[in-house]
Amino acid sequence: MGNSFFHFKQFSIYKQSKGLKVGTDACVLGGLACLPEAKSILDIGTGSGVLALMMAQKHPEANIVAIEKHQDIAEQAAYNFEHSPFRDRISMVQTNVLDFKADYAFDLIVSNPPYFNQHLKGSEALKNSAMHIEDLSSEALLKTCRQIMHRNSQLWLIYPCEQAMECQNKWLAEGGYVKAIYHINHKKDQSIRQVVCLTLHPCQCVEDTLVLKTKEGHLTESFRQLMQDFYLENTDVYKAPKQPN
Repeated sequence: MGNSFFHFKQFSIYKQSKGLKVGTDACVLGGLACLPEAKSILDIGTGSGVLALMMAQKHPEANIVAIEKHQDIAEQAAYNFEHSPFRDRISMVQTNVLDFKADYAFDLIVSNPPYFNQHLKGSEALKNSAMHIEDLSSEALLKTCRQIMHRNSQLWLIYPCEQAMECQNKWLAEGGYVKAIYHINHKKDQSIRQVVCLTLHPCQCVEDTLVLKTKEGHLTESFRQLMQDFYLENTDVYKAPKQPN
């Protein structure tokens, strides 16, 4: 059984037994997504809360709202927020994002959404829900996000490559714009994900590739640099501290 904790430089994720554990997708998205002037940030489907915590660290002037529809997972995320240095700037909202009502538009929205469709599911119900589309299709997600964005907002998403392309095409078809595309390769020629930045105003699209590992299986220097403000070196040798009360 893996560790129930994951330590970053400025915060820790505890109690990973419910739902998804800290994964590379969320960390890559958290490393790339950035809007320095953001004052309001929304994390859709926060899971353990890692993406919301990364956004809080990167944007010290911003308030973050984290949405999670499952009560058990929302409680886990709230625990992680409460025991972080950013506890005063992160709010946990337990709801389905399709039912979420906001009184204002967010400057920055981030999401590591579910993407499996018509795949066999495993035995862990919460993990299945986190990974399988169910009611949160890309169309539903994009429509909801558009309603709570203003002209200069940015929406950052990570999807497998095919779904990412479909997502971009749907956004463009509705009059939106693509600001950035990052091709995420596991190794040099193994493209596994795309991180996309979507906006509502005309912009020049930047396209780049991030390779996560060398052919020998080590983290690449570019990935290390991306995560240098977050990752501890040799995390696996750290012992779990006493759980905070």
